[in-house]
Amino acid sequence: MSGNGSGKPFAPSNLQSQVDWFDKCLLGLVACLSAPAPEGGALDELPTSGEPIGIIQVGPGSAKSPARRTDIGIVLDKAHQDQGYGPEMIKYVLTWCFDSLGLNKVELGTFGFNVAAQKCYEKVGFVKEGVRRAESFVQGQWVDGIEYGMLRAEWEVLKVNWDEEERARVAEE
Repeated sequence: MSGNGSGKPFAPSNLQSQVDWFDKCLLGLVACLSAPAPEGGALDELPTSGEPIGIIQVGPGSAKSPARRTDIGIVLDKAHQDQGYGPEMIKYVLTWCFDSLGLNKVELGTFGFNVAAQKCYEKVGFVKEGVRRAESFVQGQWVDGIEYGMLRAEWEVLKVNWDEEERARVAEE
């Protein structure tokens, strides 16, 4: 549910388990905001790092297996939620999964109480596939897990729509 396979949130207290999980993943990325350009703004002086705002990973899986599927997990800093970063990160990873790896399905999940994540996943185009009742024990209570999936055929349709939206956005600028 948390994108690390452990059911635990990302935290310094379980950092080693996060590192171990990332070692098993196909891809792990840290999303950063661009640092401000230096005074004068010459292109050869643009910063190469910025403020980390979240992580996204592509779990173990393989384009070579008969199933050709994997799962993704995402954690976004609360201060940067509801600003479009989550969908942008997910679309980037979906492009890699479907176009580069040739996968047939990408899955992800969240806790039942995480309504913001559910809205984000549905906005991107994931289909709610099921509820795993009382799946995890979080902060003293049992919570449901909500499972989502996207098929390659669905991705192909969504990708065209996203490309058209991006061209329209750029044209307005």
